[in-house]
Amino acid sequence: MSNLKHNYRHHPLYTVWMGMKSRCYNQNNPKYYRYGGRGVQVCDEWKNDCKAFCDWCLSNGWKQGLQIDKDIKGNGLLYSPDTCIFVSNKENCNMRNHTKLVTRNGETKSIMQWCEQYGLNQSTLYSRLNTGWNFELALTTPKQNTTLKFAR
Repeated sequence: MSNLKHNYRHHPLYTVWMGMKSRCYNQNNPKYYRYGGRGVQVCDEWKNDCKAFCDWCLSNGWKQGLQIDKDIKGNGLLYSPDTCIFVSNKENCNMRNHTKLVTRNGETKSIMQWCEQYGLNQSTLYSRLNTGWNFELALTTPKQNTTLKFAR
């Protein structure tokens, strides 16, 4: 089906569809190395049919602000109705194949999840780790207020 014969060209899902295909098949896409370069593909049903993709999305929980994910249900190598779901950005970040997971006291979480639990900004944690702190100390030391107060 031609891209111009559907009514989705100005719908946000059209951009999602085009982006998904570009990451998988356009070697000039900056993210190609993590998608098409690793063998990620779009199923035949969606590859050349934006309407089929959009209809599936609208029937399967897509809402503005959610992202399509192929890793949670699938093996991360195929965008298809059987392998995709919609998740928040936060959920998607925690499931990426390059997300750093850390086990602490028998519990494994992403850096983002650990920081959230301890009320610590990720940049603070990474800064501490990059200057030689061990993970436990970097995570559990409260951030100090560095604002200087001058006496009047």
